[in-house]
Amino acid sequence: MSYCIYLRKSRADVQAEMHGEGDTLRRHETILNETAKRQGLRVLETYREIVSGETISARPQMQKLLTDVENGMWDGVLVMEVERLARGDTTDQGIVARTFKFSGTLIITPMKTYDPDNEYDEEYFEFGLFMSRREFRTINRRLQSGRQSSVREGKYVGNVPPYGYVREKLKNDKGYTLVPDETKAGIVRRIFSLYCLGVGSSEIARSLNESFLLSPGGKSWTSQSVLSVIKNPVYKGEVTWNKRRVVKKSLGGKIVKCRPKNACPTVCEGLHESIVSDTIFEEAQKRRQSFSNIPKRDFSKVRNSLAGLVKCSCCGRSMARRQAGGNLKKSVIICPTIGCECVSADFESVENAVISAVLEVTKGRTMEKQPDFDGAEYKKSVLAEIAMQIEKTKNKQQRLCELLETGVYSPELFTQRKTEADLRLALLTEKYNETENSCEPVVKSGSGGLLSEDAAEKNHALKQLLKRIDYKKTVKGKAAPVELTLYLKQTADL
Repeated sequence: MSYCIYLRKSRADVQAEMHGEGDTLRRHETILNETAKRQGLRVLETYREIVSGETISARPQMQKLLTDVENGMWDGVLVMEVERLARGDTTDQGIVARTFKFSGTLIITPMKTYDPDNEYDEEYFEFGLFMSRREFRTINRRLQSGRQSSVREGKYVGNVPPYGYVREKLKNDKGYTLVPDETKAGIVRRIFSLYCLGVGSSEIARSLNESFLLSPGGKSWTSQSVLSVIKNPVYKGEVTWNKRRVVKKSLGGKIVKCRPKNACPTVCEGLHESIVSDTIFEEAQKRRQSFSNIPKRDFSKVRNSLAGLVKCSCCGRSMARRQAGGNLKKSVIICPTIGCECVSADFESVENAVISAVLEVTKGRTMEKQPDFDGAEYKKSVLAEIAMQIEKTKNKQQRLCELLETGVYSPELFTQRKTEADLRLALLTEKYNETENSCEPVVKSGSGGLLSEDAAEKNHALKQLLKRIDYKKTVKGKAAPVELTLYLKQTADL
């Protein structure tokens, strides 16, 4: 008979480790191995859950264990307590209970062995799962309430301090506060002063990168990382909580977590010292909001035919399309990474080069599930299909008359069905004439879409044929060469 061990830390274990009580998993493993030795059980594998997750979907080792149990690999599973197996909602608890019951796998703890075929053990096991879930919700409610109280007292409850601050334990009190890190606090003041003087966020980011200063994430500064500093009220002496609340949604049968912006976060006066004055902070917010009043462009419409395809060969980021010096009729393709040595080029020239290369390479070839587009042949097929539908509708009209004559249909029902058939016949006839007289291709898919005037259709056609395009240009000037490397789908790299 073969057995396994499942190890997982609880929230209490993490807190105990912070107080120096040692590695919980190692201690639990020792206890369970002693239990197995005492009962004469042969342990062949140990599942160590090193991540913390409320649901089964967030615990990979638990998923693996359930799969193995379901396949009948183990006669029993050793665990410190049944609550370690499932502390999620009733769905997760049901999955665990059902898996162990149908496979007849024992659950062995140092205190008791649960046999899923025993009615009383099954009931006790399910009750233990229920109580563990109740305990989890109680603990979580207390933690959230404690955090809210700490925020109202002006304490900082986050684990990672904002840029320009360090976290410091409060003396003679529970919790933490923030203390300015004078080296980085000076950079924060510089960001606010430059922004209030009219310098844009991109220009500020470029200036910081030229000084070899790292952003809060330890990377190069970007326009967004500069704005995240400017928007944070912590720099004027306030603390916030629940700016982005965790919201759970069910998508495709799976629980997905997202963090949308909270319209009403908790904002309180903090215990920490501010880095910038209220006047400077409010002035920066007014300037930032003045830009937000500019009418927004409709981003749902694709304007870049190369969107999501062209990658910078220097830094790996996706290239972007930008207007050239405010000229709405002229655009360039540019790398958005500040300080990247990759040089921009005329967008139309790059687009034409890509399309020409794709048309040349795919000439005479058939892509899987995406044949080369033949306008005349496709038009002929569409006309034949519409003609067949027209013939079916005419036959239906004839059958309606027969059903009326035989008394199957009443005059009222015949009139209703006849009206519907006449309308469909008129629409089909109109569509047939429109297609027959059209000089344009009926659809623009595959290589045919490359010749479309619509950027969205062109982008769709390119994505059907290409994995990506590597862009390289390191010399300034219109005459400087641009190196493009195209990677076709289901083909060797070009």
